[in-house]
Amino acid sequence: MRRVVPFVAALLLLAPLGLTVWLAFSPDAFFSLPVQDASTRWFGLAVGDERWRGALLRSVWMAGLSGLVAVGLALLAGLSIRQGEKPWWLAALLLPACIPHAAWAMGLLAWVGQLPGWAGVWVLVLAHAVLGVPVAFLVLRLRLDVTHHALLATARGLGAGPVAAWWRVGLPRLVPALAVGFLLAGTLALHEPVLGLFLCPPGGETLAALAWPTLRSSLTPVVAAVATLTLVMGLGVAGAVVWLWGLERRRGRGPDGRVAGD
Repeated sequence: MRRVVPFVAALLLLAPLGLTVWLAFSPDAFFSLPVQDASTRWFGLAVGDERWRGALLRSVWMAGLSGLVAVGLALLAGLSIRQGEKPWWLAALLLPACIPHAAWAMGLLAWVGQLPGWAGVWVLVLAHAVLGVPVAFLVLRLRLDVTHHALLATARGLGAGPVAAWWRVGLPRLVPALAVGFLLAGTLALHEPVLGLFLCPPGGETLAALAWPTLRSSLTPVVAAVATLTLVMGLGVAGAVVWLWGLERRRGRGPDGRVAGD
């Protein structure tokens, strides 16, 4: 019974994804079930159409950059907090997770309107990064524990300088948390539609900002095809991170089979 419940829960959560992938191979111009025949015409349209291809590529690099900025800010915030300390600005750091996106987007729109057109893209990247900071910070805080600070202190006590201790001991131990924080923050930026609808310039829409108006006007399977492509890319990146993490853990095992720093 303990194994059946998680399996059923996972099946219920993943069922909509399977339905989306199924609709992506539909030969019909509208959503219709069941799908009798298989066709890749919508994947060809998603890759060949300049709007969808540009939105996909634009979303990927903007999400990656937002994830990097979010992880960098979260790392700086985590390192500035001493063990057991709860500074007053910690609540402000987590506040973006509670702010309504529509209200924030309206405020940013009034400000972006005073800037050149190209600046809106970078404001959107920073806005997505701010949304990802709370998630990345909470993940990193799980690694910035007593053991982490003790390992750094031990490395400095054995003769390593602050930079060498951080580079050889501190940073490798944070790599898994940094990777997870980057993936979570980047995923939030990739699929966040509200800020994109307000801040994207004409012709420079992100994938989410282009998909929502398209679905409101017509239920075309091209959106399911684009969603399937992003799902495959996300699974590929997650698989690569898991493989690299396992490789690093195998390299870091000592003679007793334990991982250094754990």
